[in-house]
Amino acid sequence: MSTFGTLGTGLSGLGAARAGIDISANNLANVDTTGYTRQRITTTAAAPLAGTTAAALASGGVIVTGVNRLADAQADSLVRSSSADAAFTGVRAEAYADIEAILGEPGELGLQAGLADFWAAWQDLSNDPSDGGRASLLLSAAGSLASTIRSGHASVSAARDAATARTSSAVEQANSVASRIASLNASIQAATASGGNAAGLLDQRDVALEQLSALTGATVRLAADGTATASIGGVPIVEGGTTRQLAVSTLADGTPQVEWAHRPGTAVELGSGELAGLRSVLDPASGAFAQTLASYDAVASALATQTNAIHASGSTTAGTTGLDFFATGPGSAAATLSVVPTGADGIATGAVGAGAYDASIADAISLIGGSTGGPDTLWRSAVVAVGSQSATAASAADTSAAIQDRAKASQLGGSAVSVDEENVALMAYQRSYQAAARVITAVDEALDVLINRTGTVGR
Repeated sequence: MSTFGTLGTGLSGLGAARAGIDISANNLANVDTTGYTRQRITTTAAAPLAGTTAAALASGGVIVTGVNRLADAQADSLVRSSSADAAFTGVRAEAYADIEAILGEPGELGLQAGLADFWAAWQDLSNDPSDGGRASLLLSAAGSLASTIRSGHASVSAARDAATARTSSAVEQANSVASRIASLNASIQAATASGGNAAGLLDQRDVALEQLSALTGATVRLAADGTATASIGGVPIVEGGTTRQLAVSTLADGTPQVEWAHRPGTAVELGSGELAGLRSVLDPASGAFAQTLASYDAVASALATQTNAIHASGSTTAGTTGLDFFATGPGSAAATLSVVPTGADGIATGAVGAGAYDASIADAISLIGGSTGGPDTLWRSAVVAVGSQSATAASAADTSAAIQDRAKASQLGGSAVSVDEENVALMAYQRSYQAAARVITAVDEALDVLINRTGTVGR
């Protein structure tokens, strides 16, 4: 092995150590960067130097073959799937929590309390049908009850509309993320083909893939060239550098439907993710909002029908008969419920022909509250159902979030930057650099002796 060959070997060692220091420094600089995956250089021994004999082969030093990104494909896949499940259950838990807050049960301002006050006002009026003050209290309780039903129905409708708008927003976001992934795929493919370092691009792409999975439940398949294909229900939304866009249409019942933009009318098969969760709570038959609105309508209809049936059969203190107490308009009974009487002269309290002081009708109406199939029974059943579904949804969301946290912790355990580990790596690369420099220094000293002192002995 020549002396100058040894200088080349030392130089390769300096380059490898410097590359290692650069990578460790980059890792430390990105210790708090979201989605960053730590890196390590990969090296291999260079081919033997030319001119060396078989008996004494000398390596040509070290070659930096590339930068290894310490990512775990299986851990990344678990994070994506757990993120999709957490988003799905999270949307459902939020919807039921919002509905529970609107119902306000149990509470002084809840519908159950309003019904109790309404029946109590009828019972109080039955004690003295001619008392104008008691009649006013009844009308006040009735007006408050109708307002509570209308406002509750309106609030649930508003929450449903917000979820509908959120669907459109999530679709726009999914399309944007898909386009970004396609662009990154193209950049990764180009960088890989040219032998460049695509680690930073891969980090950005994996973050975007996790976002897309959380939105749509997309599954991911990685190709040998570094690109990723994301599919929803078996249909690729991202494939290489191309995307298939999503769109939102409105069905006849007003429910939003997520469909493929290139195939209008074809619903996307959403199994998990935020969009699947929104579709679940917006379902016109079994969705949280539809069921709650139906409960409000059932209570309002029962309240009006059962109260009016007894009230119309009675007579006011002035002898007027056939009067309704509640009125409902077309469409939703809960949204249109109103009180018909404006004063005591419109309230029927006694049986027809029984005289002005008869209170049998008022007493009969007050007993509706305790009847089977009455509005109180319907409302209690609705509240219990919402409470049970809310508890189930919250439990599922907590479980999914815990699974997501564990998957994320497992992923970070292999890919996150450890300050201690990087400091040790820096020390190792520094020692390697010093060793390589010492080799060059030793050769330099030897050459100095050979060049400057040869032939000077004895002078």
